[in-house]
Amino acid sequence: MTREKIKQTKYLSGGTAGDRNPNYGKFKYHNTQQSYKQFRNRVIVLTERVKEQIEGYAENKRGRAGIPGAYQIDHIRPIIDCWYEGWTPEQVSDLTNLRFISWEENLKRRKYKGNIMKKSIEVRIDIEGLHCWDDCNLPNVQYLKYPHRHTFQVACMLEVGHSNRETEFIDFKHKIRSYIQEKWYDVTYNCCNFGSMSCEHIAEDLLVQFNLNKCSVSEDGEFFGIVEK
Repeated sequence: MTREKIKQTKYLSGGTAGDRNPNYGKFKYHNTQQSYKQFRNRVIVLTERVKEQIEGYAENKRGRAGIPGAYQIDHIRPIIDCWYEGWTPEQVSDLTNLRFISWEENLKRRKYKGNIMKKSIEVRIDIEGLHCWDDCNLPNVQYLKYPHRHTFQVACMLEVGHSNRETEFIDFKHKIRSYIQEKWYDVTYNCCNFGSMSCEHIAEDLLVQFNLNKCSVSEDGEFFGIVEK
């Protein structure tokens, strides 16, 4: 290994910021939010210049997140970390810090303030409906044994893998509403009839049906049943 390669490899090997980069804190990009944008833009420009030299670049298709079989350029040491630690853009975009990986793997590595980002969407639907508590054994609320009306406020949260409409809000809401109407609509009462199901029962059904990570169902926005994975 050449002296230059040894020097470059040292930046990737751990230790303190000063160990990895003797120029820590000394270059013009450091310290402000605006300077981070300049730093990142410079890294991207330099990375694009050497992209065809990255192992696997020629054999795999480059593309955006969500495209089947797409690969993306990954900075082994993330750009934001390098900025904090005082790397230069040339060091960050060196081939020793670059690789070509699937978009799924790249998403898992993305960081925000030191934590892996998790992304979810949420849709909310108001459903007019009836239910009852057949086995109610509380003297002061015996009326719950009989069908009574609520506006059931449903909130469905679904985890997504990327930011570009993996699941579109409006379409997702329509699917949930259609499912509820087809399964529980009662023509006799001209609204949904959930029978003896509690809010938690309804939420659990929707959680399983749509592979949600969280679902809440409330009675008129006052009492909530929440189910989550």
